[in-house]
Amino acid sequence: VIRGGTATNVVPPTATGWGNIRFRSDPDGGAMHASLLALSRSEPGLRVGVKCILNRPAKPQVAGVTALANAAKAAAEALGQQLPFGTTGGVCDGNNLQAAGLPTIDTLGVRGGGLHTPAEWIDVQSLVQRCQLLAVLIARLTERGIAG
Repeated sequence: VIRGGTATNVVPPTATGWGNIRFRSDPDGGAMHASLLALSRSEPGLRVGVKCILNRPAKPQVAGVTALANAAKAAAEALGQQLPFGTTGGVCDGNNLQAAGLPTIDTLGVRGGGLHTPAEWIDVQSLVQRCQLLAVLIARLTERGIAG
């Protein structure tokens, strides 16, 4: 989101911008953070201030994540469901959970589209399918553990 100015071709007295960054590793995030902070400057007639808060660590695919993903995929297949996996630039509370040592996957939610827009929608039929999948996955994980 960028805000500033009052009309076209008028230099605004102030302007603001807001955004977020996504990164694959915490060192990458640190480098991006440093690069953004380096944009700060103050000169006669110009002041650029940058504030950065890194509130979500990276969520790399580590061995525990792979094991959990494989368990979820096997549970889906046992139910005759497909469970697609892929790498995205997404970020969520799962990043914090994984940083605390809990393997985390983000593909167990309902199917839909238009995420984070006024046109967001869900496939209502997928509510039952995902509940079934979660029940089977949780039962299997509690019986055998994620490593089993």
